[in-house]
Amino acid sequence: MKNQYSAIIKKGGFSLVELMVALTLGLILLGGVLAVYMAQTNNYKTAGAQGAIQDEENAIAALVTPLVRSAGFMGCSGTASVLSTLGAGAPPPLGAQSTSKSMIQGYDYAGTAGAGSAYTIAVDNPPDDGMVAHWAPNLDPSFVASGASVAPGSDVLVVFGATLQGKPVGVYPTPNAHSVSMVVNDASGFQAGQFGAISDCAKSALFQVSTPMSAPPNGTPGAITIIPALGVAFSPGAQVIPIQQNAFFVAYGQGGESVLMKATLQATRTGTFSWSTSGNPAVTGVPLVSGVETMQVLYGIGANGVVTQYLPASAVTQANWPNIYVIRMGFLLEGRPGSGSIGQPTTFDVLGTTITVPADTRLRHVFEMTINVRNAS
Repeated sequence: MKNQYSAIIKKGGFSLVELMVALTLGLILLGGVLAVYMAQTNNYKTAGAQGAIQDEENAIAALVTPLVRSAGFMGCSGTASVLSTLGAGAPPPLGAQSTSKSMIQGYDYAGTAGAGSAYTIAVDNPPDDGMVAHWAPNLDPSFVASGASVAPGSDVLVVFGATLQGKPVGVYPTPNAHSVSMVVNDASGFQAGQFGAISDCAKSALFQVSTPMSAPPNGTPGAITIIPALGVAFSPGAQVIPIQQNAFFVAYGQGGESVLMKATLQATRTGTFSWSTSGNPAVTGVPLVSGVETMQVLYGIGANGVVTQYLPASAVTQANWPNIYVIRMGFLLEGRPGSGSIGQPTTFDVLGTTITVPADTRLRHVFEMTINVRNAS
């Protein structure tokens, strides 16, 4: 009996101490596995957010740089020799060509003037600001009037020059000072309400296309009518090119994130102007990149092609707008909620302006680029 009882006792299993030790070791192991899993998940989420922000940077560079770099291109003549037939009611710089040969106009939001300035974004994706006096110089009223409002804290950059697909094409017969129509070798780039430039390499003239037609296929000759008359005769061999005035700014976005916008100036036969997408005056702008909280711009000014200083728009004098050789643009980009972790930085330096953002879990990054203006006077 004693041996049988002893055998039963030996088959009784683990003691309480052994179970507690095993449970503790299991919990330690499980905690380690969870820690590794959470770290890998956070790394994956951060890498995904960083990749998305990198895509935003690439998109901004690809969509903005060509238009800024080619500002002022009007064929074989630049803005220094341009004559404008457009009324004074057009927003600058296009509407100011009779007095200023600038191809660029900027507007600096109050509190974002570069070194030593600071601005606070109180909430994500704030409503647009309709007060033109909040920018220096005052934001052109055409932005608010046409609904192309701008987010508070965002600078506005306006450039004019050839369209992205625009190319100089021949014109015949040679236009004279009274010409209100012309035949061009390729009319595909011209639509009613658009602007154009004619140049014979000694001078250029800006005009508005009034022909109420859709653009013909590429390479198709066609007649275009213009308003008003050119006012000056051109030499044989003159060429015309379609041009646009585009504005870049940050605005309220429908998806819960502020968005970088591009608006294109349109005109009517009655001499009114509005910011819209090309060929569709009912739309006040086209979103380019979402997740852009602010845009800051500095202007490289100098003489003889050499930049001597970078200034915000509020410090650029009217006489210096034609002397801009370089544009520096800074953007504060944000990821989706949860793309970062608690304790993300809330202050960022964007071209010298300290931007403070709400404390949240969005991953943010500053993207800056410098663009040389090829056709500076």
